[in-house]
Amino acid sequence: MIFFYILIAAALLIALLFVLYYQRTVKKAQQLSDAHAPIVPTSTLSTQRIMTRTRKNASESSSTNYQSVREKNYTILVVDDNTSLRSMLNELFTSLGFNVFEAANGAQALELFQQEMPNCVLLDLKMPDRDGIEILRDLRELSQAVPVILITGYADPAQLEEAEKLGISDCFMKPFDIIELQEEVIHLVEPKPILVQA
Repeated sequence: MIFFYILIAAALLIALLFVLYYQRTVKKAQQLSDAHAPIVPTSTLSTQRIMTRTRKNASESSSTNYQSVREKNYTILVVDDNTSLRSMLNELFTSLGFNVFEAANGAQALELFQQEMPNCVLLDLKMPDRDGIEILRDLRELSQAVPVILITGYADPAQLEEAEKLGISDCFMKPFDIIELQEEVIHLVEPKPILVQA
């Protein structure tokens, strides 16, 4: 009988050791994951968005903006080598009434930009053929006025500083909130009312 109790105590001790080992392994993996997370400068970045501008919550957005967008037939150029992300953004902005053009690389982006002269550009920072900053520089030679929103999975401070100098309108970190992105695009393409002071 005493042997039976010793056996149960040993089994409980082994189970406890397994649980402690598992917790320690998970904690180490989390620390390792945190150590390899991209470093984002807190001076210019928030968790998901770069560049600060106050905005309404998505729930407060007005449906008249969407109606206005549908009526005006705006054009947007999505430049990203990720096919599924391009498709998702195409579907989102098409449903809002935008004409959406997709480019998988820098060469296509510049060609489409010259042909279509979009009202807004969504530009990935990391591209296979050319750096997003180089593409942005070329876009700015063609037009200073078209709003460009950077979309990136990794925020390199030097690149972001260069992008801001070249005149980006905003920057979103992947994964981003698509409703926030949608609201920002609409804010950028819709004409602003002119306030006249008496």
